[in-house]
Amino acid sequence: MPSGKPIPPILPADTSGIAVAAEQIRAGGLIVYPTETVYGLGVDPFSTRGLNRIFTVKEREAHKALILLIRGPENLNALTADVPQTAQDLMDAFWPGPLTLVFQARPGLPERLMGGRSTIALRVSDAPAVQALLDRTGGPITSTSANRSGDPPARSASEAASALGDRVDLILDGGPAADARPSTLVDVSMEKIKILREGQIASEAVYRVLGSTAEQDPLRTIG
Repeated sequence: MPSGKPIPPILPADTSGIAVAAEQIRAGGLIVYPTETVYGLGVDPFSTRGLNRIFTVKEREAHKALILLIRGPENLNALTADVPQTAQDLMDAFWPGPLTLVFQARPGLPERLMGGRSTIALRVSDAPAVQALLDRTGGPITSTSANRSGDPPARSASEAASALGDRVDLILDGGPAADARPSTLVDVSMEKIKILREGQIASEAVYRVLGSTAEQDPLRTIG
């Protein structure tokens, strides 16, 4: 850590730390938190202030959508216009876990969240800290890597503090990331699904679940 560089509060990702982080999110704040992949940046996705801060802090291009973490499939109806059978098969196989699914979005969601598209990217994380945070906030929350665009994602609380300094309000420390690979990203919004990004779940595992209905199209525009 560079000497004298301002850093935000770093709290353990325990019950008390998560309670403070949830209050920050509800107030429109921006936090860093641990997931089963790398450390993420979290805001209330329905907070204009929160969304604007993510794009500013990450120096992120406006056309890039954001992933949302939800507590479970029961939250899909509030965010998606349709849940096709292919999506159900993948959820049954891989949720909770490092699989992000891109659905047709329900009308009325913030355009900035979707990068100007008509789709929404959703994931159910199996990280205990994430589930506890969603329980506290009522969810969903954003999930994008804790770094400036183009830089390596933060794999620990100290890396996030070094990369972002006091541009965030709080960092939850859950220890080093067990697996720094991102979630696998699959678009289920059309009849022919596409694997947009291969991460912790191999493409072959997706193909086994869906058979010949998948094709690979590595477009790294969400994350």
